[in-house]
Amino acid sequence: MDKLQSDAAKSLQFFQKFSVHAMKKCFGGAQIVPIEGREDDATKLLDRLAGLDGLIVNVNGKIDFYSSRVQVGKNYESFSLRRSRLSGKATEFEKMQQARRTGGAMPQFTVQAFVDSDEQSATVGIAPTLDVLDYAEHNPEIRATTNATFFVAPWRELARVKVYRVDASGYVEEITDEYSST
Repeated sequence: MDKLQSDAAKSLQFFQKFSVHAMKKCFGGAQIVPIEGREDDATKLLDRLAGLDGLIVNVNGKIDFYSSRVQVGKNYESFSLRRSRLSGKATEFEKMQQARRTGGAMPQFTVQAFVDSDEQSATVGIAPTLDVLDYAEHNPEIRATTNATFFVAPWRELARVKVYRVDASGYVEEITDEYSST
């Protein structure tokens, strides 16, 4: 397993350990169905072409899509959308802009988890993707890494964000008020 595969597997593990619990609380017990990391052609296409990481099957039967990112260490208290890659491959920001222009598939919700360095708890933000995209387009704060640049949308700046604290046992506490901009 190469580093990219190893990082993806670890990210999926933390997503299952923390983000799923926050999402179930946020969406009233909805079923969370990750598609990222699956090997069948359909799910690979949904991920690669539309930036979809999974489905939210609501209790009323409505299906929404989500995108997710998991980071370990510092809590940046924000969503990040990849703006550019050193490789030149399409980014989630570009995919979302195209989907909005053409009416194509895109995630309805964006999920960002920051796992504490001891890996025993995480802070998870959830917001409508269009809110995150609009913020990024109109407030282009950029964060750079060695192989990519990211638009940043601070949780405090988004009116419809929900923020949760999740521990390793799956206990979830909503802490949105701590991130309120008012």
